[in-house]
Amino acid sequence: MKKLSLLLFFFLPGTITSLQAQRTEIKYYPKTAKAGEAALLISYGEYNNGISSRVYIVDVPGTGNYFLNTLANLQTGQQVKVYVDKLSVDKLVPHANGWQLASLKETPLVLLPGKHEIRFEGINAMVPMVDEIYLSSTSGKAGVPESVNTFLSKIEELQQQAVITSSSDNETANMAGKVLPNPEGNYGHAIDTSFAYSHYSNVYLSAGSHTFTTSGSTVNRSLTVFNPTNYAYSWSNTNGGPGGESGLYLYVGLAGYYSVMLRPASNGSAGTANIILDGSTLVSGAVIAGKTYSMSTTKGGPLNFFTCRITGGDTRMMVSTYYSSSVRGYNDDYYGGGGDFNWSLASRIKKDFATDLVQYGFVCAYSPTSTGVCDIYLGNKNSNVYAANYPEFPLLKADDVIEAAPSSGTYNCISWSGGVTSAWIWPPSEYSTYNCTSTAGDISCFDNFYYNNPVRYPGAWNFTRAFASVNNAVVDLWKLGTGFTHASVRKPGNNQPHGYDWESKPGGLTRTFHPRNALTNNSFGYGAVSNYYLATGTYARNAGAVNGIESDVDAVKAGLAIFDVAKLTGSADSKLRTLMNKVEPSFEHQFNERYEAWKKTWAANAMYSDPSMYCKNAEFEALANLSGKNSRHAMLLVFDKFVNNGDHFIGDLMWTLTKEKYSYLLKEVKTERAAKPNDDAGRYRIHGDHDNGVLYVEKILRLLEADTDVLVIADAIHVTVSPNPVKDRLTVQVTTDKMARVSVKAVSAQTRLTKVLQVETVLQAGTHRFTMDVQGFARNTGDIIAVQVMVDGQLKTVKVLITK
Repeated sequence: MKKLSLLLFFFLPGTITSLQAQRTEIKYYPKTAKAGEAALLISYGEYNNGISSRVYIVDVPGTGNYFLNTLANLQTGQQVKVYVDKLSVDKLVPHANGWQLASLKETPLVLLPGKHEIRFEGINAMVPMVDEIYLSSTSGKAGVPESVNTFLSKIEELQQQAVITSSSDNETANMAGKVLPNPEGNYGHAIDTSFAYSHYSNVYLSAGSHTFTTSGSTVNRSLTVFNPTNYAYSWSNTNGGPGGESGLYLYVGLAGYYSVMLRPASNGSAGTANIILDGSTLVSGAVIAGKTYSMSTTKGGPLNFFTCRITGGDTRMMVSTYYSSSVRGYNDDYYGGGGDFNWSLASRIKKDFATDLVQYGFVCAYSPTSTGVCDIYLGNKNSNVYAANYPEFPLLKADDVIEAAPSSGTYNCISWSGGVTSAWIWPPSEYSTYNCTSTAGDISCFDNFYYNNPVRYPGAWNFTRAFASVNNAVVDLWKLGTGFTHASVRKPGNNQPHGYDWESKPGGLTRTFHPRNALTNNSFGYGAVSNYYLATGTYARNAGAVNGIESDVDAVKAGLAIFDVAKLTGSADSKLRTLMNKVEPSFEHQFNERYEAWKKTWAANAMYSDPSMYCKNAEFEALANLSGKNSRHAMLLVFDKFVNNGDHFIGDLMWTLTKEKYSYLLKEVKTERAAKPNDDAGRYRIHGDHDNGVLYVEKILRLLEADTDVLVIADAIHVTVSPNPVKDRLTVQVTTDKMARVSVKAVSAQTRLTKVLQVETVLQAGTHRFTMDVQGFARNTGDIIAVQVMVDGQLKTVKVLITK
């Protein structure tokens, strides 16, 4: 062949295709992808008039002579025609059946800088397996990477190995990959696992009957054929063909391109096989490799399966119901979903498996030399945390959010970023063990938490702000204005799987994977990342921990810790109930009404981890104002909500009502914890902010007397009850020097019977008397009547003894 002296110019890739041409999915390569010395842009298969071609679009850096080499799986006699920019330039002439380095003759292509189409036209409906191309100014093998020779050597080894038939279909015992502890997580995963190439090709099938079989297999394998645009046309078989080979006997109802894949019938095995279509060899020496991963159970509905954090390669992924069953979902490179995250060479299957339950995911390399290492995630739901549902996150797209764990009010973003799922922790909170009074501000409280001062749990990772930056951070701390708002975490934080980029547990919402800065909002919400923490490589050394431990749950499982859930002692609980019986019923009713109104606002603030954020609304102010008018009764009602209802958000009101008189008791709680961090068995006592609050309530209750009057009304108002003791009739006298709202009622301590002597009425200044008969109101054995007088929202209770 004469040297091509014609300069080949860039053209529009679609100009040489007829209207009848059909294409496979287009492969878009990242900017760093190379076809030798040229940039590799896109590739696809194309069917036209009964013939399939493989098309590559490349970008040549400069004018020059370029030799074309390919890594291909071809059949002798196939003679693939090569076109460059619509011009026929030569043929690839296979020298053997199967994988080989196929090149044009020793004649270079003369190319101008810019984009060019290189088309490999086959001889039948199968897209020619020209899987990698290299344009080089150097001729021969010197123009291809060493990885090509390594792959060809590996193929020779696989073809020469003894036939392995011991593995069986649907084998689950050897699931691949490193699985990390993942408390509360509701998905499967494998971390830092290698992926290898396994056969994948495309062939155009006409409607009608077709037969696929394998031959010459060196390992037990599954042969799978599917339509990547319609999984109803998907079939798979392991040993249903002649001699225990795979066999598929199909009726294809939809003409089009079909994908042909091979999978090993068990993980860890690799080999080769020939693939035969309708009696003719389609592929020789097809590689059987890749790995299958499993969730703990089958799942349905909208799910995500994906690879991420890829090093050195490019993945394919498919999912199925059983280990070797037909394809229910497939992806090469995820794009076009409407999100902002660049998945690049990673794969993602996002699909509603409404009618097909799935459990298994198969991962392999896209092409022979694109092997590498990646993380694999299986069966993640879609998260509902995105801008349409939470306007505080205007940058967060629905396509980018993937659920990692269900919503929970037990733990929050700070907890999870430190490996804790047993407690809600907000370091600046008065109740937090990590609370500080440093002049550096709240950031020192977060430093305490992340550097285990005191310990979060035995073996917890130590994080520090020293030398941390946007590039090496494992934990991001967020801030809006002067206040901290949130924390997010990424791999390898706490040795947990954290998704494709970063992970957050927004307040009580679902744990969610998201792009790093997608939660940014400088007007309201979280603000932006303000501080960074990196892992020191050291761990909390407590209660026998000698290595890093991933979570508080794992520390407990290891016998190094306990969850020290605080509860009131029996005597404190009894005293609280006794005191609450003395709460004026109308006040309790008003309190509960305002409390329920405030509680309805929580959902709107559920993204926040700072409890005080739930208290910045009119409903809370109404509750706080009412509580201030009767602080002693309100305090008891707040205790009940905090302790018995587990309401941590009302802790702000509890602190307001108690700090002036009892704040020293909260310091005692923390001091006592620090003095005795372990239980009697030597296990570390893991606890959260709420646990400290419960112990604080316990100490306050010890100081309260069960028979103490609840409130003394101002000196300008006087209340007397006579006689006391009383046998048959009593008189209540109320004297006020100003107009006031007054109500009077009596409550039996034993029967809880209530009698209203005066409904709330505005009375003039002066003395007012109210009487009642006690006969039949109290028990014959005697009783105590609580006479409750409410004047302008202030309550006075006078106890009267009833005698026989």
